[in-house]
Amino acid sequence: MASALASEVAAQADRLTLWVPVAFGLGAAAYLGLKVEPALAPAAAGAAVLIAGALAVRCFARQRLVIAIATLAAVCAVGFVIAKLHSDAVAAPIAPADLGMVRVEGWVVDIASPSERGERLLIAPVRIGRLAPDDTPTRIRVVLADGGGPGEAPPPGTPISIMALIDPPPGPAVPGAYDFARDAWFEGIGAVGMALRPPLYAFLPRPPPALRLEMAVDAFRWKVAGKLVADIAAVMGKDDGGAAGLAEAVTTSHQG
Repeated sequence: MASALASEVAAQADRLTLWVPVAFGLGAAAYLGLKVEPALAPAAAGAAVLIAGALAVRCFARQRLVIAIATLAAVCAVGFVIAKLHSDAVAAPIAPADLGMVRVEGWVVDIASPSERGERLLIAPVRIGRLAPDDTPTRIRVVLADGGGPGEAPPPGTPISIMALIDPPPGPAVPGAYDFARDAWFEGIGAVGMALRPPLYAFLPRPPPALRLEMAVDAFRWKVAGKLVADIAAVMGKDDGGAAGLAEAVTTSHQG
């Protein structure tokens, strides 16, 4: 058994390229699995040492297995550091847990996939209640009041004011379950909420260029999605067997 295992490990040394993404992913997974946020400097220093060691091994070692282990260890460390850098790059404020019902004023960035309760808006808030600007999330996701059926949501690029119950993104329901808070962090979503009333049009300051471009792209995607659905319905009728929804999702990534 031991000899067979050693033989298989030695054989994998010839497939080093195939194991590189695995090692990189393991490094990123190790970072995501930590319970305490690590400091960047020690992680970067450790990765630098392992990279230097891998280069030295490739120059002086003769055994493929030793070279493979040193290389994969360095790649794993690089995956850890890249995950840390990406997490720091997308860092944004998270709404406090005791925020409750507040008025949200902001720009509709996109319309997310609808929930069981209705349409969901992705909003770039300008103001959230009395939160200071430095404490205001860059993106929040709000479910519209009264279900907000298809076609009732304001399109991307609309400035709105809305009363909503706002909470931080929820964590996993049980240990090991889906962690929405972690995914929301990497998507830049710092709060979720439920609207208490339909949104109202608001007069807001002109958004920055990057936000204007993002909203313009999303508005174009919605126009394309609406055109696709209308054309397919005109040809096949309402009972299209899901063709309109499939075309919409494949072409624009929106899910109706």
